[in-house]
Amino acid sequence: MNLFSQFDAGQHSLPYIVRNPADLHMLLRPRAILRPFNKPGILVRIPEFSPSHAQAWERRLEPLTQECGCNHGVVAVGAFLLLSVVAAFLAKTPDDVRLPLETYLLWSGCFVAGLILSAIAGKLFGQILAAFRLRRACRELEAELNLLRNAKS
Repeated sequence: MNLFSQFDAGQHSLPYIVRNPADLHMLLRPRAILRPFNKPGILVRIPEFSPSHAQAWERRLEPLTQECGCNHGVVAVGAFLLLSVVAAFLAKTPDDVRLPLETYLLWSGCFVAGLILSAIAGKLFGQILAAFRLRRACRELEAELNLLRNAKS
């Protein structure tokens, strides 16, 4: 089965099981965070946690692992378009002067480049923010696990 038929069939990768702090560190590797498709689900199977507490952590970690930065990319493109419209209305161009074709081509090229760059910048910002949030949640889970293990010993 090739890649496209797997994608069309909706097959997802196996869930990632968190049992100890080492599993959390593996989850935070850059290759695992920035994986664009078929991100695995998270299953928390820590023996010290009750099933309801483990499910609460799963519900917290799952959306953080699935974030890809697309929402921030859309917001950045929308902000760029809004600023472009505002700049076009505020631009002081005389009504009786026709500008050379090169000027229109230059402004069109700048507009398209701005669209592309704003989408890329927003997407990268979203990915960095998602990685930061996931790292923070994993550190909180690790700290909670260490407290439980220290209390037992």
